[in-house]
Amino acid sequence: GNFKQKKKNDGAHKTDLVRVYRQVEKGLYLSYDIFDNPAKLKPSDWERVVCVIVKGADWQFKGFPFKDVAKLFDQILGVHFYYSGMKPEPTTKTWNVKCIPISKTERHKDFSTHVNFWKMVDDYIKTYKPDLVRDPRPRKP
Repeated sequence: GNFKQKKKNDGAHKTDLVRVYRQVEKGLYLSYDIFDNPAKLKPSDWERVVCVIVKGADWQFKGFPFKDVAKLFDQILGVHFYYSGMKPEPTTKTWNVKCIPISKTERHKDFSTHVNFWKMVDDYIKTYKPDLVRDPRPRKP
């Protein structure tokens, strides 16, 4: 509570979009737009959505253009992060979602988790949305 209020008082605001640039091959960079609010997406934007990070609750998908959450993950990569030693959210078992454990105590494993996550995203794009990768190779921003 106090932390959020302090940030608000300091003029901080939540951004609608974060853009991440990644080198996926030597000389090939891709940009990823990360949205927190799917209502900000136009219908045509959904063709470019590659991954959704899943909390495991149906309410998370309010505003998504899919009536059935399970159908969402037929078209988009779903990833659910959870703490190792705990079970993934039960609803994720009914969806086509990759569950990735994160250790609370072995934080040195975070890098390999990071690498594995981006490998899943890269493989998904290559397999299901290869038209999102454009050549000639864009330069690093």
